[in-house]
Amino acid sequence: TYAIAVALVLTVKEDAFLLVVPLGVWVALRLDRRKGLWTMFAGFSAAIVTMYLIMRPLTGVPTRNGWRVPFGGVEGFLRETVTAPWNVVQYFLDGDKVTYLFQMTAPYLGLFLLSAGLAAVSSGVLFVNVLSTYWYQYSIDYHYSIVAVPALLFASIHAISRLSPSLRGRAVAALVVVTCTTSVLWSSHNLSFEAREVPPGDNPAVAAGHEILDDLPAQVSASLYDPLVPHAAHRSGLWFFPNPFRAHLYGVDQSLEGTRLPAADTVEYVVLPKFSLPHMQAGWDDEKDAFEVIS
Repeated sequence: TYAIAVALVLTVKEDAFLLVVPLGVWVALRLDRRKGLWTMFAGFSAAIVTMYLIMRPLTGVPTRNGWRVPFGGVEGFLRETVTAPWNVVQYFLDGDKVTYLFQMTAPYLGLFLLSAGLAAVSSGVLFVNVLSTYWYQYSIDYHYSIVAVPALLFASIHAISRLSPSLRGRAVAALVVVTCTTSVLWSSHNLSFEAREVPPGDNPAVAAGHEILDDLPAQVSASLYDPLVPHAAHRSGLWFFPNPFRAHLYGVDQSLEGTRLPAADTVEYVVLPKFSLPHMQAGWDDEKDAFEVIS
């Protein structure tokens, strides 16, 4: 069962080794040395295979995320760490990154520190997230963070189990109170202070979006408003706006960011909301003369 679980985790993404290798270290030190070493070997091997035998032949580079490393990439980061370490310290002390770490750990009331070895399984993921220049990685709103949650949770549970019987109930009660409080403060459910509105299926905007996609001719090249793209992703020749007019999050790095891609000349349809965000409107203003506007 353990081997199957590790294998499934490693099939998720090329950077799953950031979780699996620390898990192997903990297993080797606390449970089964041989099993832990095999876990670490599997983690490193999977990373090498996915990055160098799968991704590089497909994209030309082993990873598309090198641009997210500060100070000009891995080499620049290491150089800055040696030559100007205070700059690196200041980078990690950025307010958003400190807030991110607080939001990731506060719900557990620090109990995971009583089982620090197990909690450290999440250390690789958390380090890479706060290292990144890509804001999504150090925001709890996005999937990058959920990977670190299980080890912190299990470490907290393990820590409580090691407390005396008289303290366990109090620790669980305190954990429930703090977890519920932080959930209300910064989660996105309906009871939160920052509740995120999710329109129902019969919302007029949702219905209009489906109607527009149904009317979009088959086998045409089109640039769509981002939320519409997943509903048409089964088709070929689609881009999420402002691509391909202005490259955004396109290619193996940021070298093409903001440039006009050759495919822009093949786009026949553009679907945007009537009231666009400023950056979207600016991109559309540059291209709208080439299209017939239908509102």
